[in-house]
Amino acid sequence: MGSLRHGAFSIRTERYRYTEWVKNKRKKKWGNVLGRELYDHTTDPGENRNCADDQEYEQVVAELSQILHDGWRGALPQIHDTSAYGVD
Repeated sequence: MGSLRHGAFSIRTERYRYTEWVKNKRKKKWGNVLGRELYDHTTDPGENRNCADDQEYEQVVAELSQILHDGWRGALPQIHDTSAYGVD
């Protein structure tokens, strides 16, 4: 039996948990998203209702998907004035 290569990647904010299931876990090919999950912990702390396909959460899904795709480096704060850190 071959090994499964599907995997999930998630991010958590104070309000939401967002997950994308992808076909090839090792290569993170975001074009191969098999499914999405979005849970709003304000209204559903037990994560019983997946809101990913609800129209009212469309913008939230788009924003969290972009953050997930950008990875941890994309979530780092932008430092515009580096002089205080001795960086030229």
